[in-house]
Amino acid sequence: MKTVLIVDDEPGVREILSQALEEKGYDVRTAKNGEEALGDCIQFDFDLIITDSELAPGQPTKFNGRRLIEAVRGLGKDPKVVLISGNPAELSDPPVGAVTLEKPVSLSNIFAVLWALLGA
Repeated sequence: MKTVLIVDDEPGVREILSQALEEKGYDVRTAKNGEEALGDCIQFDFDLIITDSELAPGQPTKFNGRRLIEAVRGLGKDPKVVLISGNPAELSDPPVGAVTLEKPVSLSNIFAVLWALLGA
């Protein structure tokens, strides 16, 4: 079973994506911010991380989506990455190997990307 971490500061986004992926047979964890996500990445190995680029805009936080990916890779882990944002400028110059999607994201686009990255 493939494992996916969904990181988004919007509870509705986390819930919809989590439910849809679980229905397709993925093992899913969610995190509301980069700090929580990094803690999960220390404990678990994920095949894929789907993260919002801007986590809690305007709020003081150590990790946005990009910094989270850098920190995870700094742990010696190399999951596939999908970076999402409602701000197209945030998607320019993505981290190496990351796939970008602009919000609003359709579930069909998410599944197409998952199939391309994970083959399942």
